[in-house]
Amino acid sequence: MVPLVYFIITMGALQSGPFAVVGAADQAAKVFVAQPDGAAARAAAEQAVLLALADHGHPAVDARFEATCAPADCMAAGTAVTVTVHLTLPLPFVPFSDVLNLNAGQLSASATQLVGRFR
Repeated sequence: MVPLVYFIITMGALQSGPFAVVGAADQAAKVFVAQPDGAAARAAAEQAVLLALADHGHPAVDARFEATCAPADCMAAGTAVTVTVHLTLPLPFVPFSDVLNLNAGQLSASATQLVGRFR
């Protein structure tokens, strides 16, 4: 019975992970393009990622995000800002999984938003 319960808990973590990274990437991209400058945009996007992942029960240490802009000026009108969120899902209830590098999965999601002409 214990292996079955552990399997169900692990599958629950694997199901919540994709929702978390997709939501985090989407919200971070939306927040990024709404900011007045690049530094504020990166800080706000990072906060959006952390908040979205925390809402799904994933700690910040398991995630990282990156934002890329095409063209390079992230705040110019018409720039496409792509935010990618990477999340490592550790095995549930394994306290030494970081030492042995035991993970249930590696997830990533990207979202792109255009910087508007009128802000």
